Amino acid sequence: MCYATAWKLAVDLMLIEYAKLPTTEPKCYVCSAAAHGHRRLVRSGWINGIAMPVNDQLRRLKFLEIALMMASPRLHCRLRTMYDSVGPGLARHCGRNRWFADVAYLTLIPLEIIAVFVRWVGGFQDDQISKLYR
Repeated sequence: MCYATAWKLAVDLMLIEYAKLPTTEPKCYVCSAAAHGHRRLVRSGWINGIAMPVNDQLRRLKFLEIALMMASPRLHCRLRTMYDSVGPGLARHCGRNRWFADVAYLTLIPLEIIAVFVRWVGGFQDDQISKLYR
């Protein structure tokens, strides 16, 4: 119980601090590239007029990454290292082909569902997550 409370507090603080950061292109290679898909499917929008499409999937998966980082830093580091090696290539391909970006978006939906579940179990407010990349 103490661990769960400390984890929730750490994620809450991380979300607050992360929302204060300047808006720059995130290192969510595939997810941000998937936002380049057909707008009717991925529902992407622009943040503050900057040429970077952002959608709710990107926000939710960033939240999931933050939650994992707080819960298990070593596992997060290993997964992030793998993602950093594969992600840029996939993201480039998504940027060139809208259909591939649509497939990437659809492929990431199971992770997005996990993020929604973690948000619900952890009692995080949706408005906290919506402040990421606004």
